[in-house]
Amino acid sequence: MNELQARKRELLARSEVFRRALVAECARLEGPAAWMTRAWQYARLVGPMLAMAGPLAGWAWRSRRKPAKTAAPKRGLLGKMLAGYQFARQIKPVWDGFRRSRAHY
Repeated sequence: MNELQARKRELLARSEVFRRALVAECARLEGPAAWMTRAWQYARLVGPMLAMAGPLAGWAWRSRRKPAKTAAPKRGLLGKMLAGYQFARQIKPVWDGFRRSRAHY
């Protein structure tokens, strides 16, 4: 039984050495990893804006091209209103998510 207790004490001593080494390593990594929290906050802030910028850029780029000869006739006021409504319905979930993420800050 004495041998078992000696082995237990040895394992406890090794465990304490590893525990202290782990604490020291975590303390050493705290400084270099501190920027990650700030970067994650910026990514959460900018992400919804980029999600909205893509469709807006595509819409702006598409509207500047010259129409092909087989293109449909120009839209009237009702057609433009319908296109705007459809666009707003696509953007609304992204905008709501953006507003919810801003509420956390």
